[in-house]
Amino acid sequence: MNHLEPLPFSQLLPKTFSLMRDSWKESKSLILLTWLIVSAMMSVLLLGFAEAPLLSRDFWTIMNAEFAEAYLENAPTFVTVLFGILSFLGMLWYFVLVAMFVAVADRKYRGEDISFDAAWQHVRKRLGSYAGFTILLGLLYAAVALVFTLIFAMSNSMPSQSGEGFSMLMMTAVSFIALLLLAQWIFGGICVLVEGASATEAFRHSSRMFKTRYLRTLWRIAFLHVVGSLITFIPNVLATYLLTYEAVVSSGWILALLLAVVYFAAIFTQYYTANSLIVLYYDVRALRGEFEPGYEGIEAELNPARETQADTGAELST
Repeated sequence: MNHLEPLPFSQLLPKTFSLMRDSWKESKSLILLTWLIVSAMMSVLLLGFAEAPLLSRDFWTIMNAEFAEAYLENAPTFVTVLFGILSFLGMLWYFVLVAMFVAVADRKYRGEDISFDAAWQHVRKRLGSYAGFTILLGLLYAAVALVFTLIFAMSNSMPSQSGEGFSMLMMTAVSFIALLLLAQWIFGGICVLVEGASATEAFRHSSRMFKTRYLRTLWRIAFLHVVGSLITFIPNVLATYLLTYEAVVSSGWILALLLAVVYFAAIFTQYYTANSLIVLYYDVRALRGEFEPGYEGIEAELNPARETQADTGAELST
């Protein structure tokens, strides 16, 4: 694949699907293994110990934290502990899974072959920085959530009509600002894994991607995100429709199958997201001229003072 030139919008999805096809050989074992483990684990926990009335609830509720909370209230203590341990291990595995998808997609998009072991060795060296960036980004999201909470609390302390208007105005403003800020760091994980940036450097490395044609990049991110959401949304809608039939609700095995389908869609969506962001990452870098002969390099762009000092030191030494 030619990653050295900007892509027209019409080629964004074809390139993504082509990359997914090329990366499938190295990624399929990860996808299928994760799917089988998660499906088996959740089927045993949710169907083996949950009460029948709980399972007859709306499918959207079954898939979210509200269901887990209600389920754990009715489950034995050892199941609650097991659920927590498995959820934590699943989160760690999911973290590594996405990094592996990115590592494989990056090499494939550049026309290079990479084995499973080589991809793991590449990711393993950068897991610390990748985890650090993820934690820092999570804290930023938490800060945004805290701002929303404060706005909501302030609006409740005001007269009803003025409070609602204040809340709506402030939440709209904060949402817009948060979207613009947080979107700039969407490439942070890729910058760690591909460029070798540290956890803190990843924010600046990612932000540079928006210095050229900001709205173009933001629009393409939004478009790719909508497509990815449909991959998850359609199976959920289908499952919700099927659960309107009593025969489906009363059958634990059918419900387990529906859960397996939805979990596969969720995992496949992450595979799609990793590949689509790699395509967009190289598209933006090409648009910025980073692959042209005259480009001095990422560090020279982000740290011009450091480069100048290094050049001055070299001149003095001669």
